[in-house]
Amino acid sequence: MKDITIGGERHNVSNEKMKRIKDILEEGKRGPRSGHLGYTLKATDPGEIFALSSDIYANSYYKAGLWWETEAECQQFLNERSAINKIKEAVYEEFREWEPDWSDSSQKKYLIGYNHNSRDFRIDYWCELQHKPSMYFEPEKVCNWIIANYETELRIIWGIK
Repeated sequence: MKDITIGGERHNVSNEKMKRIKDILEEGKRGPRSGHLGYTLKATDPGEIFALSSDIYANSYYKAGLWWETEAECQQFLNERSAINKIKEAVYEEFREWEPDWSDSSQKKYLIGYNHNSRDFRIDYWCELQHKPSMYFEPEKVCNWIIANYETELRIIWGIK
């Protein structure tokens, strides 16, 4: 039995009833739920996925955006991050680093997008509107080079089969 206070009134509640109240409160809750497994990336080896029971650490991973309900969701995140890093490293090696200057409204900042109607990758640019997360490039030829050489990685990033 537990003594709890609700709205200024004291109540004596059985342990069984407390468990049911907890279950009701957790039902429909997003993120780690008591007694459920989730998946995250191992801190010492970010390429390794491991199951994590719902506890204080699971809540910390969830709040950091690094906790998934299924192993497949965690693997997709890892694949996306790996593909993004592979493209960034290749672009740096081939063209060196470039940072967009958002204070310069005349500077074109090129990016790659996926057109779901025509089912192909397209190049667009913005001068003032910034999308997150996105990779911006200068000049346009960098985007053409990425599309020509890294279509597999782009498909992973956009989740396209």
